[in-house]
Amino acid sequence: MNDTVDYTSNGKGEFEHYSCRNACLTEIFSEPGIFLDLAGGESIVSQHFSNLGFKAVLIDMSLKALRIAKYQRGVHNCCQLRVEKQLPFQDKTFDYIFMGDVIEHIWYPKEVLLECHRILKGQGKIAISFPNMGYWLYRLLYLKNGNICSTEVYRHYHWEFEHIRFFHKDSIEKLLHITNFKVETVYPIIKPHHRFENLNKMFSKIKPDLFGEDFLVVAKK
Repeated sequence: MNDTVDYTSNGKGEFEHYSCRNACLTEIFSEPGIFLDLAGGESIVSQHFSNLGFKAVLIDMSLKALRIAKYQRGVHNCCQLRVEKQLPFQDKTFDYIFMGDVIEHIWYPKEVLLECHRILKGQGKIAISFPNMGYWLYRLLYLKNGNICSTEVYRHYHWEFEHIRFFHKDSIEKLLHITNFKVETVYPIIKPHHRFENLNKMFSKIKPDLFGEDFLVVAKK
């Protein structure tokens, strides 16, 4: 199943600011439960679900981000940890896991997903967002420049803070399959106010792997 995410920001807050992705999360994680925000930064997502009655747990390697989460956003279940370490949780602890634009930054995504599978309850869900390196514009830019296109908000050289893994729809589905997840839904994310927004919105219904600039994939244990 492929549904296009084309929500626009309604100015209600930081969670809604990136609502082309985040608005769908409240539909995916519809019933309160134990929620893990893996490498969740300053806890914009965890704070939102905590306010909805979820028990939210945040992991991030940045002490600065965790201090903001705890003292400014009220997310108290925080842990400073690199996501590629063994996660300090018992088997079948969480109902939901969210990895928001994380998987493209880690060396060993297979091992991380196996850990996620271990700590998810039966029928638990994981949602992963990532830039789609099969996006038509990235393909054209690679053909033109011979260089992998940067998808970061802030531009870096490739040897600085950048992506080290590159996924498209087929490769993420294959990775989830070999880590024992069952893909439920793949959402092409259509960013508002993008110069190609209308084009992407129209053709993503026909060819999501080409016209989704990012993807949000949902899988079950």
